[in-house]
Amino acid sequence: RHSRPPFELFLLDAGSLDGTAEFLDGVAAAAPVRAEVMRQGAGETYGALVEKAVARSRGAFVAWVSNDVLVPE
Repeated sequence: RHSRPPFELFLLDAGSLDGTAEFLDGVAAAAPVRAEVMRQGAGETYGALVEKAVARSRGAFVAWVSNDVLVPE
């Protein structure tokens, strides 16, 4: 909400079972920028999923924000 394009959004799901996956799909579909939901595969570590997301990014900078971070304006 407080970012201006251009930016990319990679939403990582580590196998949540509480509706998070569906929520992330909705966010990606409504995003005004490139957005991709990436899911942790069987036998894959969360760190490996993060590395994949960083590798897919096209930007010069990467900001990693976890689910427990409140981003100020």
